[in-house]
Formats: sequence, structure tokens, C-alpha cells
Amino acid sequence: MATTHDDLPPISAQEPGAVLRTLRLWFAFEDPVGRRAYVATGLSLMAAKYVLELALVFFATGTLWSPLAFVSPIYSLRMSEIQSAPDWVVLALVLMTLPFMWVGASMSVRRAVDAGLSAWFGVLFLVPIMNYVAMLALAVWPSRAGKDWSPPPAGPYRTAKPQTDKPEIAIDSGLKSALLGLACAVGLGLSM
Repeated sequence: MATTHDDLPPISAQEPGAVLRTLRLWFAFEDPVGRRAYVATGLSLMAAKYVLELALVFFATGTLWSPLAFVSPIYSLRMSEIQSAPDWVVLALVLMTLPFMWVGASMSVRRAVDAGLSAWFGVLFLVPIMNYVAMLALAVWPSRAGKDWSPPPAGPYRTAKPQTDKPEIAIDSGLKSALLGLACAVGLGLSM
């Protein structure tokens, strides 16, 4: 029976290099993402983001931000609880969201590929309302056993990486460019 990425043991904090592996899992495009890592990361980062935003809103307004407002894709519902907050609070919430968006988008794309789906399915993470459907599907869809995670062959402008035993994910360079372009556009939009 073939081993899938869902069968891999979770990263333990006591393991040497665990922090670096976790950061690679969150921010890089090289490592495959199995169901266990996807669900554990998603739930823990969602809880961390809620606690951070709850603390920020409480500090700025003295009110507690409800979990319903936190998960709501409706802008007016989210903003109704912080109307009395200073203007910097909205900017702080947006800036705080960016790393969580990056982790969610990159992990969803890699999880989709690991499940044998198109990498574009993972981009649904960025579409309001559809993101909940996509995340649920990616959380339950099994990894495709025997998936080849080797990088694309080196071209004339790229040198080949040394081969290792660790599998790497192969994501279309156009999709990588689209995600990086989205990150740059959000950064530019925020700076204006």
C-alpha cells in the first residue's frame, strides 16, 4: 500500500528543525500538504487570528468581537461592531490578515494538488462564501497516493536543484505568479 501525505506524523515541537519545517509548510510552495496538516494548521491559525483580532478590537473599543462577526463574509456585519473604533484599527486588521491569507492560499493550493485536484481549486480560498466550501472539501478529500512531487525540469534559465529524498510539489509557475501578484497588489493597495 502506498504512503500518502495524510499518513505522515505531525510535526512535534520537540523535533530538531520543527519551527523551520512549520514555517516552510506555511510560507513556501515546495512541501505537499496532507489533510492532517491542513486541518490542524487551519484550525489553530483561525483560533490565533480570532484571539489577535478580539484583543485588538477590545483594546480599541472596549467591546468583544463576536465569533459570528469574525467568520462573516459580509463586510457590514464585520464592521458594525467596530464603527466607534479609530481609523487605524481597520488598517491594523487588514495588515494582520495578510500573513494568514498567504498561509491559507498557499496551503490550499498545495492541498488541492496533493488531493489530485487542480491547483486552481485551492484559489477558491480567496473567494468569499466559496472559501468555506473549498476548505471543507480540501479537509476531507484524501491525498492521492503515489503523487509525484518532483519539480519541473530545469530550463535554460534555471539550474536544476539537487535531488533529495523529500518530495517537492509541482505547481504551475503561472499560479505561483498569480499568488505573488495578488500579494503585491494588496501591498500596493494598502500603501495608497
